[in-house]
Amino acid sequence: MRYQIAPSILFKSTNDKLIAVSEEAEDEFCIYEFEDSGRILCELLRQGASKADLQNLLQTEYEVSEAQAAADVDEFIASLLETKIIIEKA
Repeated sequence: MRYQIAPSILFKSTNDKLIAVSEEAEDEFCIYEFEDSGRILCELLRQGASKADLQNLLQTEYEVSEAQAAADVDEFIASLLETKIIIEKA
């Protein structure tokens, strides 16, 4: 499964954070901050990475098991879908 960033999301990178801004309604914005692995996973999603790509990154960079990487990515993707930061690609 592949995902894409929702069209209404704007990103700003700082030295150690990735900030996502979402316009929920007219003149109402939500701000989300991502650090560490969340920042890296978001950056990969912005580049079109698949769920498997994200899992592989966690296994390699953070030395977690395949099961742990899959669970962490599932939880991360679910939270991004819930907040409408990402949508499923058609």
